[in-house]
Amino acid sequence: MTRPSAISLTGARALVFALSLCLSSCATLLNGPAMNVHIATDEKIKRVSVENGLYPDNTAREPKDPGTYIVRRDHETLVIHAQLDSGEKIIRIKPHLSAAFWFNLDNYGIGMLVDMTKPERYGYRRWYYLALKDTAIILRRFAPVPKGTVSFSLSLPLINAFSLNSPEGRSSPEGPIGVGAGVDYFYKTNRYISLSLGAATSVFADHIGVGYYNTANIIFSSIRISHVVGSFDLGYGLSFSGLLWSKATIGDTVNMDRSVSSFGIGFSFSAQYQLSRYFRLGILYQPTLFSPDSPQPISYQHYLAAGFTWRWPQIRPFTLTAYK
Repeated sequence: MTRPSAISLTGARALVFALSLCLSSCATLLNGPAMNVHIATDEKIKRVSVENGLYPDNTAREPKDPGTYIVRRDHETLVIHAQLDSGEKIIRIKPHLSAAFWFNLDNYGIGMLVDMTKPERYGYRRWYYLALKDTAIILRRFAPVPKGTVSFSLSLPLINAFSLNSPEGRSSPEGPIGVGAGVDYFYKTNRYISLSLGAATSVFADHIGVGYYNTANIIFSSIRISHVVGSFDLGYGLSFSGLLWSKATIGDTVNMDRSVSSFGIGFSFSAQYQLSRYFRLGILYQPTLFSPDSPQPISYQHYLAAGFTWRWPQIRPFTLTAYK
Protein backbone atom coordinates (compact mmCIF):
# COMPACT_ATOMS: atom_id res chain seq x y z
CA MET A 1 0.00 0.00 0.00
CA THR A 2 1.37 3.41 -0.99
CA ARG A 3 1.85 5.75 1.90
CA PRO A 4 0.10 9.20 1.85
CA SER A 5 3.46 10.97 2.05
CA ALA A 6 4.64 9.25 -1.13
CA ILE A 7 1.40 10.19 -2.93
CA SER A 8 1.78 13.81 -1.79
CA LEU A 9 5.38 13.90 -2.97
CA THR A 10 4.42 12.52 -6.38
CA GLY A 11 1.59 15.03 -6.71
CA ALA A 12 3.86 17.91 -5.74
CA ARG A 13 6.41 16.89 -8.34
CA ALA A 14 3.71 16.70 -10.99
CA LEU A 15 2.45 20.14 -9.99
CA VAL A 16 5.95 21.65 -10.15
CA PHE A 17 6.50 20.07 -13.57
CA ALA A 18 3.16 21.40 -14.86
CA LEU A 19 3.89 24.90 -13.58
CA SER A 20 7.39 24.91 -15.07
CA LEU A 21 5.92 23.75 -18.36
CA CYS A 22 3.37 26.55 -18.45
CA LEU A 23 5.63 29.30 -17.16
CA SER A 24 8.41 28.38 -19.58
CA SER A 25 6.25 28.68 -22.72
CA CYS A 26 7.76 31.94 -24.00
CA ALA A 27 5.50 32.53 -27.01
CA THR A 28 2.31 32.08 -24.96
CA LEU A 29 3.59 34.42 -22.26
CA LEU A 30 5.26 37.11 -24.41
CA ASN A 31 3.12 37.19 -27.55
CA GLY A 32 -0.45 38.40 -27.62
CA PRO A 33 -3.11 36.90 -29.90
CA ALA A 34 -2.58 39.79 -32.36
CA MET A 35 0.27 41.98 -33.55
CA ASN A 36 0.82 45.25 -35.42
CA VAL A 37 1.93 45.11 -39.05
CA HIS A 38 3.05 48.32 -40.79
CA ILE A 39 2.41 48.50 -44.53
CA ALA A 40 3.76 51.34 -46.69
CA THR A 41 3.07 51.77 -50.40
CA ASP A 42 4.20 53.87 -53.30
CA GLU A 43 1.91 56.46 -54.89
CA LYS A 44 0.63 54.02 -57.55
CA ILE A 45 -1.16 51.91 -54.94
CA LYS A 46 -4.38 53.68 -53.92
CA ARG A 47 -5.58 51.54 -51.06
CA VAL A 48 -4.54 48.52 -49.00
CA SER A 49 -6.65 46.09 -46.99
CA VAL A 50 -5.74 43.01 -44.96
CA GLU A 51 -7.99 39.97 -45.25
CA ASN A 52 -7.49 38.41 -41.82
CA GLY A 53 -6.88 41.59 -39.84
CA LEU A 54 -8.98 42.69 -36.88
CA TYR A 55 -9.80 45.74 -39.00
CA PRO A 56 -10.07 45.40 -42.81
CA ASP A 57 -8.09 48.58 -43.42
CA ASN A 58 -6.26 51.30 -41.53
CA THR A 59 -9.21 53.74 -41.57
CA ALA A 60 -10.33 52.16 -38.30
CA ARG A 61 -7.03 53.03 -36.69
CA GLU A 62 -6.13 56.24 -34.94
CA PRO A 63 -4.93 59.07 -37.25
CA LYS A 64 -1.60 59.20 -35.39
CA ASP A 65 -0.84 55.63 -36.47
CA PRO A 66 -1.44 55.46 -40.24
CA GLY A 67 -0.42 52.42 -42.26
CA THR A 68 -0.69 50.12 -39.22
CA TYR A 69 -2.90 47.03 -39.22
CA ILE A 70 -3.77 44.66 -36.39
CA VAL A 71 -3.54 41.05 -37.56
CA ARG A 72 -4.14 37.78 -35.76
CA ARG A 73 -1.24 35.48 -35.05
CA ASP A 74 -2.04 32.31 -36.93
CA HIS A 75 -0.62 29.58 -39.16
CA GLU A 76 -2.64 30.94 -42.09
CA THR A 77 -1.17 33.07 -44.87
CA LEU A 78 -1.58 36.81 -44.49
CA VAL A 79 -3.53 38.08 -47.52
CA ILE A 80 -3.07 41.71 -48.56
CA HIS A 81 -5.24 43.39 -51.21
CA ALA A 82 -3.64 46.31 -53.09
CA GLN A 83 -6.03 48.50 -55.07
CA LEU A 84 -4.65 50.00 -58.29
CA ASP A 85 -6.15 52.19 -60.98
CA SER A 86 -6.19 49.15 -63.27
CA GLY A 87 -7.64 46.71 -60.76
CA GLU A 88 -6.53 44.78 -57.68
CA LYS A 89 -3.41 42.81 -56.82
CA ILE A 90 -3.22 40.17 -54.07
CA ILE A 91 -0.07 39.58 -52.01
CA ARG A 92 0.26 36.50 -49.82
CA ILE A 93 2.73 36.39 -46.92
CA LYS A 94 3.47 33.19 -45.05
CA PRO A 95 3.88 33.33 -41.25
CA HIS A 96 7.05 32.30 -39.44
CA LEU A 97 7.77 30.99 -35.98
CA SER A 98 8.28 34.02 -33.75
CA ALA A 99 11.44 34.85 -31.84
CA ALA A 100 9.61 34.21 -28.55
CA PHE A 101 8.98 30.61 -29.64
CA TRP A 102 12.70 30.05 -30.23
CA PHE A 103 13.46 31.54 -26.80
CA ASN A 104 12.25 28.22 -25.44
CA LEU A 105 15.59 26.73 -26.44
CA ASP A 106 16.96 28.46 -23.33
CA ASN A 107 14.87 26.11 -21.16
CA TYR A 108 15.85 22.99 -23.14
CA GLY A 109 12.80 23.30 -25.38
CA ILE A 110 10.32 22.45 -22.63
CA GLY A 111 8.11 25.45 -23.42
CA MET A 112 7.80 24.33 -27.03
CA LEU A 113 5.54 21.52 -25.85
CA VAL A 114 2.98 24.12 -24.77
CA ASP A 115 3.59 26.63 -27.55
CA MET A 116 3.34 23.97 -30.26
CA THR A 117 -0.46 24.04 -30.07
CA LYS A 118 -0.83 27.81 -29.66
CA PRO A 119 -1.29 30.34 -32.50
CA GLU A 120 0.88 32.77 -30.51
CA ARG A 121 3.94 30.88 -31.73
CA TYR A 122 3.48 32.45 -35.18
CA GLY A 123 4.25 35.94 -36.38
CA TYR A 124 4.81 38.12 -39.45
CA ARG A 125 7.37 40.77 -40.22
CA ARG A 126 6.35 44.08 -38.71
CA TRP A 127 7.34 46.24 -41.68
CA TYR A 128 6.40 45.86 -45.37
CA TYR A 129 6.68 48.11 -48.39
CA LEU A 130 4.65 47.53 -51.56
CA ALA A 131 5.71 49.04 -54.87
CA LEU A 132 4.28 48.62 -58.36
CA LYS A 133 6.87 47.77 -61.02
CA ASP A 134 5.41 47.32 -64.50
CA THR A 135 2.42 45.09 -63.71
CA ALA A 136 3.85 43.29 -60.65
CA ILE A 137 3.87 44.17 -56.96
CA ILE A 138 7.35 44.24 -55.42
CA LEU A 139 7.46 43.38 -51.71
CA ARG A 140 10.26 44.85 -49.59
CA ARG A 141 10.93 45.19 -45.88
CA PHE A 142 11.18 48.98 -45.67
CA ALA A 143 10.11 51.95 -47.74
CA PRO A 144 12.90 53.79 -49.58
CA VAL A 145 14.05 57.04 -48.02
CA PRO A 146 13.06 60.07 -50.14
CA LYS A 147 15.75 62.06 -51.89
CA GLY A 148 16.75 65.12 -49.84
CA THR A 149 16.11 63.48 -46.46
CA VAL A 150 18.38 64.33 -43.52
CA SER A 151 18.60 62.05 -40.48
CA PHE A 152 20.71 61.75 -37.34
CA SER A 153 22.17 58.61 -35.77
CA LEU A 154 23.69 57.43 -32.48
CA SER A 155 26.00 54.40 -32.34
CA LEU A 156 26.92 52.35 -29.28
CA PRO A 157 29.61 49.76 -30.09
CA LEU A 158 29.77 46.72 -27.84
CA ILE A 159 33.14 45.56 -29.19
CA ASN A 160 36.13 47.83 -29.85
CA ALA A 161 39.31 46.25 -31.18
CA PHE A 162 42.54 48.15 -31.86
CA SER A 163 45.78 47.41 -33.64
CA LEU A 164 48.30 50.14 -32.81
CA ASN A 165 52.01 50.69 -33.20
CA SER A 166 53.99 50.99 -29.96
CA PRO A 167 57.66 51.02 -28.88
CA GLU A 168 57.10 47.41 -27.84
CA GLY A 169 55.71 46.30 -31.18
CA ARG A 170 52.13 45.67 -32.30
CA SER A 171 49.54 46.19 -29.55
CA SER A 172 45.97 44.85 -29.88
CA PRO A 173 43.86 45.80 -26.83
CA GLU A 174 40.07 45.48 -26.81
CA GLY A 175 37.21 47.01 -24.84
CA PRO A 176 33.41 47.54 -24.80
CA ILE A 177 33.18 51.32 -24.33
CA GLY A 178 32.55 53.68 -27.25
CA VAL A 179 30.08 56.13 -28.76
CA GLY A 180 29.46 57.67 -32.15
CA ALA A 181 27.11 60.20 -33.72
CA GLY A 182 26.44 61.11 -37.31
CA VAL A 183 24.28 62.93 -39.82
CA ASP A 184 23.15 61.39 -43.13
CA TYR A 185 22.00 63.18 -46.27
CA PHE A 186 20.19 61.15 -48.96
CA TYR A 187 21.11 62.58 -52.35
CA LYS A 188 19.36 59.55 -53.90
CA THR A 189 16.70 57.23 -52.49
CA ASN A 190 19.28 54.44 -52.17
CA ARG A 191 22.45 56.44 -51.59
CA TYR A 192 23.56 58.91 -48.93
CA ILE A 193 26.61 60.73 -47.60
CA SER A 194 27.48 60.48 -43.90
CA LEU A 195 29.50 62.68 -41.55
CA SER A 196 30.43 60.95 -38.29
CA LEU A 197 32.24 61.64 -35.02
CA GLY A 198 33.20 59.03 -32.45
CA ALA A 199 35.39 57.96 -29.56
CA ALA A 200 36.32 54.62 -28.01
CA THR A 201 38.66 53.12 -25.45
CA SER A 202 39.90 49.72 -24.37
CA VAL A 203 39.88 50.76 -20.69
CA PHE A 204 37.03 48.96 -18.93
CA ALA A 205 37.74 48.54 -15.20
CA ASP A 206 40.47 48.70 -12.60
CA HIS A 207 43.11 46.02 -12.93
CA ILE A 208 43.87 43.93 -9.85
CA GLY A 209 47.30 42.60 -9.02
CA VAL A 210 50.74 43.72 -10.12
CA GLY A 211 52.29 44.15 -13.53
CA TYR A 212 51.46 46.22 -16.59
CA TYR A 213 48.62 46.59 -19.04
CA ASN A 214 48.27 48.29 -22.41
CA THR A 215 45.39 50.54 -23.40
CA ALA A 216 44.22 52.17 -26.61
CA ASN A 217 42.05 55.24 -27.20
CA ILE A 218 40.69 56.86 -30.34
CA ILE A 219 38.84 60.01 -31.34
CA PHE A 220 37.83 60.08 -34.99
CA SER A 221 35.80 61.75 -37.70
CA SER A 222 34.83 60.20 -41.01
CA ILE A 223 33.02 60.92 -44.24
CA ARG A 224 31.42 58.06 -46.18
CA ILE A 225 29.19 57.36 -49.13
CA SER A 226 26.73 54.54 -48.41
CA HIS A 227 24.63 52.39 -50.73
CA VAL A 228 21.33 50.85 -49.61
CA VAL A 229 21.14 47.27 -50.86
CA GLY A 230 18.01 45.56 -49.55
CA SER A 231 18.24 45.59 -45.76
CA PHE A 232 21.97 46.44 -45.82
CA ASP A 233 23.77 49.79 -45.87
CA LEU A 234 27.32 49.50 -47.24
CA GLY A 235 29.61 52.52 -46.88
CA TYR A 236 33.13 53.58 -47.82
CA GLY A 237 35.12 56.78 -47.35
CA LEU A 238 37.90 58.52 -45.42
CA SER A 239 38.70 58.71 -41.71
CA PHE A 240 40.80 61.08 -39.58
CA SER A 241 41.83 59.68 -36.20
CA GLY A 242 43.63 60.72 -33.05
CA LEU A 243 45.20 57.56 -31.61
CA LEU A 244 46.74 57.02 -28.18
CA TRP A 245 48.58 53.93 -26.95
CA SER A 246 49.68 53.79 -23.32
CA LYS A 247 51.25 51.38 -20.85
CA ALA A 248 50.28 51.66 -17.21
CA THR A 249 51.79 50.17 -14.06
CA ILE A 250 49.66 48.08 -11.71
CA GLY A 251 50.43 47.80 -8.01
CA ASP A 252 53.90 47.76 -6.46
CA THR A 253 55.84 47.38 -9.72
CA VAL A 254 58.75 49.25 -11.24
CA ASN A 255 57.20 52.27 -12.94
CA MET A 256 57.36 51.81 -16.70
CA ASP A 257 54.46 54.09 -17.68
CA ARG A 258 54.72 55.36 -21.24
CA SER A 259 52.44 56.51 -24.03
CA VAL A 260 52.50 57.24 -27.75
CA SER A 261 50.00 59.45 -29.58
CA SER A 262 49.61 59.93 -33.31
CA PHE A 263 47.29 61.43 -35.89
CA GLY A 264 46.21 59.03 -38.61
CA ILE A 265 44.58 59.36 -42.03
CA GLY A 266 43.02 56.34 -43.69
CA PHE A 267 39.85 54.71 -44.92
CA SER A 268 36.46 54.08 -43.35
CA PHE A 269 34.27 51.08 -44.20
CA SER A 270 30.91 50.28 -42.66
CA ALA A 271 28.17 47.68 -43.02
CA GLN A 272 24.80 47.88 -41.27
CA TYR A 273 21.83 45.53 -41.24
CA GLN A 274 18.44 47.16 -40.64
CA LEU A 275 16.57 45.31 -37.89
CA SER A 276 13.64 47.72 -37.64
CA ARG A 277 12.68 51.15 -38.89
CA TYR A 278 15.16 52.91 -36.59
CA PHE A 279 17.36 50.12 -35.19
CA ARG A 280 20.44 48.63 -36.89
CA LEU A 281 23.27 46.21 -36.23
CA GLY A 282 26.57 47.22 -37.78
CA ILE A 283 30.33 46.96 -38.04
CA LEU A 284 32.90 49.72 -38.63
CA TYR A 285 36.44 49.15 -39.90
CA GLN A 286 38.88 52.07 -40.12
CA PRO A 287 42.43 51.29 -41.23
CA THR A 288 44.96 54.11 -40.81
CA LEU A 289 47.76 54.16 -43.40
CA PHE A 290 49.38 57.59 -43.00
CA SER A 291 50.52 59.27 -39.76
CA PRO A 292 52.37 62.52 -40.56
CA ASP A 293 53.54 63.08 -36.96
CA SER A 294 54.94 59.56 -36.51
CA PRO A 295 58.59 58.50 -36.94
CA GLN A 296 57.24 56.08 -39.57
CA PRO A 297 54.59 58.10 -41.48
CA ILE A 298 53.56 55.18 -43.69
CA SER A 299 52.37 52.50 -41.31
CA TYR A 300 49.24 50.41 -40.72
CA GLN A 301 46.99 50.72 -37.69
CA HIS A 302 43.27 50.07 -37.37
CA TYR A 303 40.14 50.48 -35.30
CA LEU A 304 37.34 47.88 -35.53
CA ALA A 305 33.93 48.22 -33.84
CA ALA A 306 30.68 46.26 -33.79
CA GLY A 307 27.42 47.29 -32.14
CA PHE A 308 24.04 48.96 -32.55
CA THR A 309 22.94 52.15 -34.25
CA TRP A 310 19.75 54.17 -33.80
CA ARG A 311 18.78 56.39 -36.72
CA TRP A 312 16.53 59.22 -35.62
CA PRO A 313 13.21 59.97 -37.36
CA GLN A 314 14.02 61.77 -40.56
CA ILE A 315 13.86 65.51 -41.18
CA ARG A 316 12.20 65.84 -44.56
CA PRO A 317 12.33 68.82 -46.92
CA PHE A 318 8.93 67.70 -48.21
CA THR A 319 6.02 65.51 -47.09
CA LEU A 320 6.58 61.76 -47.31
CA THR A 321 3.51 60.09 -48.84
CA ALA A 322 4.70 56.48 -48.68
CA TYR A 323 3.23 55.84 -45.20
CA LYS A 324 -0.42 56.56 -45.80
